[in-house]
Amino acid sequence: MERTLTNWAIRSEGDPYMAPERRRIYLSGFCNGSRITTSHVVEVVAPRVYRTRSGSVYRLVGDPDPGYVAFCAENEIALDLVEPIRLKGQRATAQAEGGA
Repeated sequence: MERTLTNWAIRSEGDPYMAPERRRIYLSGFCNGSRITTSHVVEVVAPRVYRTRSGSVYRLVGDPDPGYVAFCAENEIALDLVEPIRLKGQRATAQAEGGA
């Protein structure tokens, strides 16, 4: 069952010196009126749709959390609203188009 996350943000865990592909990525936002943080993302299902370690599937809907947008701007992190998360070896656009 796909769940919807609104007012979303992306969080990561790990040593700042750890290779980016080794860090775990989590989603946070509002799901059914409650603020949640997911288990770590393991798969890009489609643009803005992700499967987590628990098997849950989340769709990012609407704009990200303004605090997250400000954090990205302050830290010069590019915020891609079409594909906010890219996992090594996976591209949601290619999968959605029937590619790799």
